[in-house]
Amino acid sequence: MSGSRSCNSSDDETLEVKLKKSDKIKRIKELIQETEGVGQDLQKILFAGTQLKDEQPLDHYGIHDFSTLQAFIPGPEMSMYVKLPDGKIFVCIARCNDTVKKVKDSIQSWENIQLDGFKLVCNGTILEDEWSLAAANVRRHSLLSLVQCPKDTVSVSVHVPSGEVLRLDVKPLFTITDVKEILGGVTDIPVSKQSLFIEGKNLDNCKTLAFYDVKEETILELTSSFQIYIRQCNRETFTINVTKYSSVRDVIDTVKDPHIFKQHLYHDGIQLEDSRTLVSYKIREHSSLELVPSYQIFVKTFYGGTVTLDINKYDKLQDLKTKIFSKLNLPIDRQVIFFKGKVLEGEGYLVKCRIEKHSSLDLELTVVRQ
Repeated sequence: MSGSRSCNSSDDETLEVKLKKSDKIKRIKELIQETEGVGQDLQKILFAGTQLKDEQPLDHYGIHDFSTLQAFIPGPEMSMYVKLPDGKIFVCIARCNDTVKKVKDSIQSWENIQLDGFKLVCNGTILEDEWSLAAANVRRHSLLSLVQCPKDTVSVSVHVPSGEVLRLDVKPLFTITDVKEILGGVTDIPVSKQSLFIEGKNLDNCKTLAFYDVKEETILELTSSFQIYIRQCNRETFTINVTKYSSVRDVIDTVKDPHIFKQHLYHDGIQLEDSRTLVSYKIREHSSLELVPSYQIFVKTFYGGTVTLDINKYDKLQDLKTKIFSKLNLPIDRQVIFFKGKVLEGEGYLVKCRIEKHSSLDLELTVVRQ
């Protein structure tokens, strides 16, 4: 007597096979090998939660018509990277249905280190040993970190804007948002206005403390965000939230026009350097800054060449001469610049001389008398 049995693989594919009650489990593996190309030694067949032995017949396990069995078939191999405590990167080859423990055993075997007190972390999540890599959302080329098992709680110090230093007992698995919630109750600073830093690095809300390797006596810094105003060349004004660690470049990247090649931030007519922080310029809440675009002009030299320079509305004649010196190494005090036949003089802004985008200027050098 024969009947139909279905077999679900580990990737949820269903295979229907016709078998006799007297057929052995080994026969199922043979059919899977024929259709899926997976070796019999790599397969595990289960029924009602019990792993079936190759030499037993179907009726030994009470398998009848239309029974559904489960076949665990390993997925394709994938490579991933594991950062060891000493900073070394270990390349590990595994399958998506391998357990985290199996990966740790592989590391222990190759690196000859005891991993009883360590956990693997991926994307800020501590992976439990019994999880499969697929369940842990580990993918090809994922980066995992090997960290010491976190204590139940650690004591950290938090420097707050008032100047106080708060002591908090937190769990390494707390997210940064969890910590901000705790601090909000202590400092009355809303979570939405808080930024947490370690050594100047802004911490991502969705990451855990373990991800940032926060240990006993780690020092955190809490800053509250504040609003500043950014006026663009079209006179439109933006309001953005920044912190004491926000750099000038951070602000430009937030509000810049992607269609404009170069833009600079100005405060009270002074250009701010991209790499410096806002507080280094004493910029406080409700300060007004201006985002100024650069535009290109052409300078024809006395020897027949042409150079392209970027200028903006706040550049003066001295700024233009300095840029020419940087490009051509021509002495600033000998440069004479003409625009539309007239010599440029004075300390006014170039824009006042109607020097606009793609304007063409002429450069001459004064003669040095012996």
